Parts: sequence; structure tokens; C-alpha cells
Amino acid sequence: MGQCILRGYMGGFKIPTYSTGASTVYGNKKQGYMMITSSGTLTVKSRGYVDIFLVGGGSSGYGGVQGSPGYGGGAGYTKTVNRFLLARGTYSIMIGAGGATSSSGINSGGYTQFGTDSTNRANGGSNSDGGSGGGGIGGVNNVWGGVGGTDGGNGWRLVYLGEALGYESRAAAGTGQHTTTRAFGGDIALFNAVLFAGGGNGCGCDASRNGYPATPNTGNGGGGRGYHAGGSSANTGGAGGSGICMIRWGY
Repeated sequence: MGQCILRGYMGGFKIPTYSTGASTVYGNKKQGYMMITSSGTLTVKSRGYVDIFLVGGGSSGYGGVQGSPGYGGGAGYTKTVNRFLLARGTYSIMIGAGGATSSSGINSGGYTQFGTDSTNRANGGSNSDGGSGGGGIGGVNNVWGGVGGTDGGNGWRLVYLGEALGYESRAAAGTGQHTTTRAFGGDIALFNAVLFAGGGNGCGCDASRNGYPATPNTGNGGGGRGYHAGGSSANTGGAGGSGICMIRWGY
């Protein structure tokens, strides 16, 4: 699932309430923000301008049976909507799910959306592409993988000697959105050090060669499976992180 964040203020503004899904409010009616971590309904009792930050769900890492390690999943895309006028009434909020762990390929993340207007949507990661790109594969004996991208950047991959000499190729790293993935561009002090939507690492796996799952409500991509020399057992790619929605007012 994904995540969403809102901000804004007008005279007489009342903090919206959230039902069905999970949310946390910080601050007061003059200045504050709400973090929404699961799908639900926002009820608005007074008009006011807010800013909204959305993160889609990240893709899972690549999983499968034997052979080369898997590439990392692409992070969910991010979107910021500035000076959105909340009208009295209700708004549905969809938090994108992270791509489910996979033993045969990769699962894309779901989108995060505020209301019914699809322009207020952050799409989920797709394969190794997304808000930040997933890491590719490579390295000696294909054991290592490239590092996932951060802050909207592309993923990285390792090029090992056999490929450099033209004997074989390895999966390329994923492409990022090339804009920052920090909440509201990084201008909330509490989140300045927080990078949402990071790409999963190629061969980002545990001792059993299963990819590490991403943390929920980050939009991060899952880790790719490890190198498996043979046999019929499948190694899974890690699940992608769900998204988030943040709404802020008074900034």
C-alpha cells in the first residue's frame, strides 16, 4: 500500500477527520499535517487550502527458480499538489499497495490517489522503474547486485568482467522520476532527512537468497532474489513498500 500527506490554512479552518483507514495528525488547526497510511475517507468540515504529497506503492523485487540473481523493484512515484482547495464534504483516499512478494517475476505497486480526480495520483512502481529505479544485477558469479536509486535517481548496476568482454549481458538498472522524492520537496523540517520511494537493491537478499521486503508506507521497491546455482526451489523477490498520503496546512 502507499501513503499520502496534506497541508494548508484558511480562517476558521478545522482539521479534517479520517475514517476507516489509519491516520495521524500533528500540530494544530493553524499549522499541522496529517499522515494517512491506509485507504479510507477524509471528512472536511470547513474550506481551506492544503498541500498534498502522495507516494505510490513500490514494486516487488524479481524472484524465480535458479540462475542469475534478481533486480530490485522500482519505487512508487511521488506527486505533490500545491494549494488544493478542500471543499466541505468527503474525499476518498486510496493508498497504493506494495507489489506482493513473487517467486516468478515481479509484481508492480498500486497507485495512491486523493479523491476521484486521477490527476491527484501517484502511480506505483513498475518492474524496476519508478520514483527511484531498482538496482540491476551483475558482479562476480552474479552474486552481487546494483544499488537501488534514491531521491528520484536511476538504479545502479555492477558490470563484471565477462560482460565487459562481451560474453554476456545482465539486466539493466531501473529508471527513476528524476525529481526529488522528499515530502513537499523537503521543506518540512521533520522530514528533511526522509527519502521516500527508494529503489530496491539488485540481489538485495537474506541468507536464504530471498529478497528483503521494503518497509511499509515508504513506497520503496523490494529487494531482488539472490543467485541460485541450481535446483527446483524458487527464491522470492521482496515485497514492495506500500505508499502514503500526507496533507499539510498553514505552511
